[in-house]
Amino acid sequence: MTIRSIGAAWVAAMMMAGWASGSARAQQIPELVPVNPLLSAHTAWFEPVKIYDLKKDHYPLPDSAFPRGLTYEVHSAVGYDLANTIVIQGPARNAAGQRELVIVDTLGNPGITTDTIAALRKAGALPATGKLPIRAIIYTHNHIDHAYGVHGYLAEADRPPCKAADPLVAGPDGAFDVDRDNPNCVAIIAQADIEHGVAQTATVTGTIIDARSSYMYGSFLFRNRVNDGIGPDEKTKVITGPNGERIAIKPSYQLPSRTFANDLYVTAAGVHMKLFYAPSETNDELAIFVPDSRNQTGVTPK
Repeated sequence: MTIRSIGAAWVAAMMMAGWASGSARAQQIPELVPVNPLLSAHTAWFEPVKIYDLKKDHYPLPDSAFPRGLTYEVHSAVGYDLANTIVIQGPARNAAGQRELVIVDTLGNPGITTDTIAALRKAGALPATGKLPIRAIIYTHNHIDHAYGVHGYLAEADRPPCKAADPLVAGPDGAFDVDRDNPNCVAIIAQADIEHGVAQTATVTGTIIDARSSYMYGSFLFRNRVNDGIGPDEKTKVITGPNGERIAIKPSYQLPSRTFANDLYVTAAGVHMKLFYAPSETNDELAIFVPDSRNQTGVTPK
């Protein structure tokens, strides 16, 4: 064997040894990233899932601080999806004697919403059986986890959604009496910029938001991932098809039937509310104020 061939064999042997050691290193399981104890403790706010009765579960307020004689009940389903869905049972009743309902936000997938409705029924926040007497659904803003489970509620409602409003024209501010003006359909209420927000999120800004959210929520941390911080995660509902195939139920959206620009005084299911424009997380964000003096027995409305 020549010196040249010996050198070539030595180089080849060293390359094989390097590959073998590199392969062994690649097969080693990487060390777990330590869990942030604050994030882990925060999980207790939404795991396990819970239906909160906000007349009873009003931490940190003491019982003595909670308003008495309110004419409505309010429940919040927490942990079933990234965001919450809120059910208000008003004092108004339908022909069957059931308390009529206002829904605030709908979760992000109709399949998940359907499952959550079952939990709400079991908790007494919704009628145990039959169609739901929903008078109004309110979107607080356009993000998927708040508005894209709406058809889960509409499929269970005792009336169809009201005709969609013109998405290019803001509805008038002022008063909106759902009980009087829309007795035979479910009013879908939102701030007027919501359609622009939906379109932007689905096109221009969506690609940016998806990438940002993946990093923000730690979506690529397949080991030792805790949660999305603001909630468990954005859930997907998968069902089994007729041939045994797995089918993912897709998020869906319903155009609002009533929009407003700045302020809207709403009466729905006998509950009096003020909706007002509060741009923050999105440009179409709204807040809801339910005044005690307008929804309390023994108090003269102001």
